[in-house]
Amino acid sequence: MRFVLITLFSIPSLLYGQEYYPMAKILEKETKNVKVLDLSFLSPKQFPDSLEYLPKLEELHLFYNELCSLPQEFKGLKNLKELNLFENLLVDIPNSIGQLKNLEVLGLGTNKIKDFPQNILQLKTLKELDLSTNQLSNLTDQLGQLKKLEVLNLSNNQLTSIPTCIGTLKNLKVLNLSNNQLDSIPQSIGHLKNLEQLILTKNNISSLPQSISKLQNLETLTIKGNSIDTLHQSISKLKKLREIDFEKQLAPSVRTFFPKLYSYRSLKEALINPKLVYSLAIIYKDSISDFSLLDRFVNLERLYIFSHQIKAIPNSILELKQLKSLGLIGMNIKTLPKDINRLTQLEDLWLKAPSLDSFPKSFGLLKNLKRLNLQSLKISKMPDIIG
Repeated sequence: MRFVLITLFSIPSLLYGQEYYPMAKILEKETKNVKVLDLSFLSPKQFPDSLEYLPKLEELHLFYNELCSLPQEFKGLKNLKELNLFENLLVDIPNSIGQLKNLEVLGLGTNKIKDFPQNILQLKTLKELDLSTNQLSNLTDQLGQLKKLEVLNLSNNQLTSIPTCIGTLKNLKVLNLSNNQLDSIPQSIGHLKNLEQLILTKNNISSLPQSISKLQNLETLTIKGNSIDTLHQSISKLKKLREIDFEKQLAPSVRTFFPKLYSYRSLKEALINPKLVYSLAIIYKDSISDFSLLDRFVNLERLYIFSHQIKAIPNSILELKQLKSLGLIGMNIKTLPKDINRLTQLEDLWLKAPSLDSFPKSFGLLKNLKRLNLQSLKISKMPDIIG
């Protein structure tokens, strides 16, 4: 039988079959098979004196406990894989944490840690490390010892530089350095061949290293909130990039290097070269007659229209054969076009239409539709065609 420890009304309990037992009586029961322990939202006085009776424990959650220190009994948790200590008052991490040889996830976010805990480097199996929202001002140059690390969150600290050894984390997939005081990123970041997400929001970075173009698996790049004025042409080599968040001054560079990721906000601007427009978001305050021009965007994949005045969806939208994502926000439409199934590539549909009260039968023929977001509709129940 598997045992799970949970928190019920801020009182830790043991789920034993279908019955709950308070923490005070936990050791009266057989606990050797407990695998998940959640002691979140408790006062420090309620922290158990010993965890050595839980030899099979794999997950330990200690959120929001105002803990200033940790006990030394972690050494008995040989099978622990996940330890979450978010939202406490920790300044130091005990040496005993280095004895958790099977630990894969360590959450230390939102504490008061000023120095990188060196004993973490002993965790050779660690895959996820979260040190966000602490008071770190520098990192160890031995960080590369965490060779299995896949997720590293260092956001909301006081870091002014990143050590060159960051490039030795060959398995890293997610790197979050947002909300620090960084003015540059080391060239060694180009060695992170498996990196999928790079988040650099709100720093003092003025330029990106050219080596960033070597991140062939990068899918998300977030650089908003910096002082970057331009992007080097080499960045166009990021063929897997699916999302880039940037400041207004970088619009020309993004439009040039990543035309499929750039979203036009002006129909007039987009019509200059409509065949190169893949994303279009338009806000209309009045009824318009230029919807007929939409069929010029033969490669358009994403279309978002914000308007309170439009009462019918124009047929020109149905000519957009490559459209994958459609958002109709604030429109006073009562239904969708009868032949909406002509949008054969549609995967995402976002409807916020207070007057919409019905769906045409053809809606059920949108075979590629994966995500449907319905807001502020009059419909009381979903039509059978959606099922």
